[in-house]
Amino acid sequence: MPQVTLKGSIKVKAVIDRMFLIFVTREVTSGVAIRNTLKSELSEICYAADLVSSKNPLNWDGHIEIPPEMNIGYGTGRVFALLIQEPNPEKFTKMLDLIKGKWGIVSDVRPFLMEFSLDFYPNKKHDPKTSIRLREQMVGLLQRHHHFEKLVFKTSKADARQFYQQIDKSGDTRGKTDLLFSRSKSATRFSPDTDISQKHVRDRLNHGRKGNQLYLDATLYKGTQSENLLFRIQHKTEDAQNPKTLTKDILDDKDRRARIEVEISGHKYLAEDLELNKVSDLKGFAFRKVRNKYLSFWLPTSSHDLEEKTMVRKQLTERGLYGVELAKQLSGYEAKMAAKKINTPSAGKTRNRAGKGNTGERVAWEECNEAVGEALDALSKTWRTFDWKN
Repeated sequence: MPQVTLKGSIKVKAVIDRMFLIFVTREVTSGVAIRNTLKSELSEICYAADLVSSKNPLNWDGHIEIPPEMNIGYGTGRVFALLIQEPNPEKFTKMLDLIKGKWGIVSDVRPFLMEFSLDFYPNKKHDPKTSIRLREQMVGLLQRHHHFEKLVFKTSKADARQFYQQIDKSGDTRGKTDLLFSRSKSATRFSPDTDISQKHVRDRLNHGRKGNQLYLDATLYKGTQSENLLFRIQHKTEDAQNPKTLTKDILDDKDRRARIEVEISGHKYLAEDLELNKVSDLKGFAFRKVRNKYLSFWLPTSSHDLEEKTMVRKQLTERGLYGVELAKQLSGYEAKMAAKKINTPSAGKTRNRAGKGNTGERVAWEECNEAVGEALDALSKTWRTFDWKN
């Protein structure tokens, strides 16, 4: 068990950090007009893009799925994407009402991206030194114990990796990306970490038995926008203010926290998995669904076998559950292949040990999951007041 007691020490807050919407207007307008109107009348700084026009297209790495009813004969100036930062029911309603009143909205307003964040704040009773220690402990725990159902991605670009700033030999500061499972210089990297059927992936995982270090001042990524699922884990000490000038706003000590974000896009994940098909679904939405599928925390287990115990501890320390589960999959695959060679199928079998989860090889970190669930329940309560309809 982690040597941290959350109750009384850590406060968890859940927020919708941002969302992208798609809607169709009755009257022809432009993204600039929508942005300027929201800024002048509501003091809201948003981003709007015409999804039909070839001018100033939305710069988005993922695939924007325009629903069929929004993609039949509408010309330039009718189909828009709108980015809203930190929406709340009151602000969201005013913005949609303004757009509807000025240009009309002739279809359901649909989300095509939602970003949910969990912030872990040290209790205010703690002195600054204790607060820093608790924040850093929580960053390390989030890095190691986060688990989500859809571990399999399609490309190696989605593999777990950490990004941080490093000073090079010339004294310049440059961004550096470290993959949790690195590869030898001569190896290729076409398939994701989870595709153990590929020899070059097994070579990479074996190469990854070498040491790795998780940095508290790095951002740990899993997934990509292009695969419609992206996670970030970080020690939140600053906010970006102006992406064009790259200026930063350094947060006060009381606002610093450990943070995990999940960015979910596309019809499959939002509509099918979470049943968020249109923005009106936010009223009454059980935000715990997000925890159950994407933001839960688990503890690894092992048998009494010394070699397995050593492997689990090493991988948990250096790569978290991500490393533990891939190392176990690799061991199982290698045992299965060895059993085939000597024609003894029983040698490849693995035991399903007691515990909760799909495999029985991990157990839920109940205290953390319940704290997260309560934070998401509070978010559900906030959005019960949202009652916007077309």
